[in-house]
Amino acid sequence: GSSGGVKALLAGAIDLSVSSRALKDAETEKGAIARLYATTPLAVVTSTGTDAEAVTTPDLAKIYAGTLREWPSGEAIRVVLRPESESDTQILRGLSDDMAAAVDDALKRPGLVSATNDQENAETLERLPGSVGVIALGQIATEGRKLKVLELDGIRPTPGATDARSQRLIKSLYLVSTAQTSPAAEAFVDFVFSPDGRAILAANDHTPAE
Repeated sequence: GSSGGVKALLAGAIDLSVSSRALKDAETEKGAIARLYATTPLAVVTSTGTDAEAVTTPDLAKIYAGTLREWPSGEAIRVVLRPESESDTQILRGLSDDMAAAVDDALKRPGLVSATNDQENAETLERLPGSVGVIALGQIATEGRKLKVLELDGIRPTPGATDARSQRLIKSLYLVSTAQTSPAAEAFVDFVFSPDGRAILAANDHTPAE
């Protein structure tokens, strides 16, 4: 996750880190430097065999709270959680007061599946019939994930969308380095912000930072 990556960077174990949150004061005080390189929508998804195309925020809150347990087809809904500290969880909580309370309830409820990192999250959502969870649209594109993206409140997540409802589910991505970052790693950072790098990001459901 973001925190582990920054810790490894500051310990000198890696040259660069990617973070899905802004740096904490304690991290910048230790020398971490973050630069926003892209944003991507956070999508509500399910496994490809699920007979559902859309969900509303109130129903999503009921799903996480455990009071709505079946898709319209009658198939069981299986929630895939992320850790409480993850940016995905915080974005989800921000959808509404009811959603925040439902996520808190889900995190306390025994027996629910929890995915520690992004790849485990994607694999679990793909594997479990009737799954529901959230994942960055850019991750689906770059990793070729086989997932069904659901409309949320009538809106399909779209890179670059600027309307207020779409902005609720935007994930910011940062490249994190230090003053001791190697020349090779700095060259990679320069490439990410170059026209070629920005084109690759845009082709994979990211909106490059200005």
